[in-house]
Amino acid sequence: MNVFLSKRWATWGLAFGLIALVAYLVTAAPGRSQGVDATVSVSSVVAPPNSQTVVDLVVTPEAGITVGALRVVVSYDNALLSPFACTPDFTCNTSWSATQVAFAFANVNGISGVIGTITFNTLSTEAIANLGVTLTTCTDEQGIDLTCATQGGSITIMQPTPSPTPSPTPSPTPTPSPTPSPVPTPPPTATPTAAPLPSTGPPRLWGDVNCDGTVNSIDALATLRWKAGLPVLQVTPCPTIGAPYP
Repeated sequence: MNVFLSKRWATWGLAFGLIALVAYLVTAAPGRSQGVDATVSVSSVVAPPNSQTVVDLVVTPEAGITVGALRVVVSYDNALLSPFACTPDFTCNTSWSATQVAFAFANVNGISGVIGTITFNTLSTEAIANLGVTLTTCTDEQGIDLTCATQGGSITIMQPTPSPTPSPTPSPTPTPSPTPSPVPTPPPTATPTAAPLPSTGPPRLWGDVNCDGTVNSIDALATLRWKAGLPVLQVTPCPTIGAPYP
């Protein structure tokens, strides 16, 4: 009797084990992580202080899953961030609370990919502002609840690293043009001064061969005789014909 019961319990245990294994394989189908039907996440970015930056709200369904309706709340640190706008503007609300932005979606054809954005103003403090995601509704196109996971993001507020400024290339120093040497000015040529006529006797005239104070045919005849080599009568101190002017 005891042996019979032991065999029966062993058979039932094997049957229950097979049932559990089949149930696990059904719920943990390929491409799905621990029965998660979809993941709703918010992206992470880096932004400088006192600027605007945009983060994305993303839905990633598992293979074969259609997400038909979502209600999502993204929480933020209002000491570091201030929401400026969100899209689509008809399905989001930046004034949901002092630290939350709310979204609502419904589409029988499925919701996936980037489904919304939030534009934040960063404040002046350098820090990491964490963004949280909370789901209040996550169903398929027939309104049946899905098992949806969430993944938060962050905005790292920091000053950008300045790029090194290249040193300017020095301009070549122009070679100075040589200064021309001054050309010496030649000393002025002395203007020859005419020798004064002798102070004694009457003034002399050019052509006055006999020094009688007039130039006439007698002087011309005397010149012709001198040119012909004939003697010419002259009275002292009249200079000889052809002599240089004193």
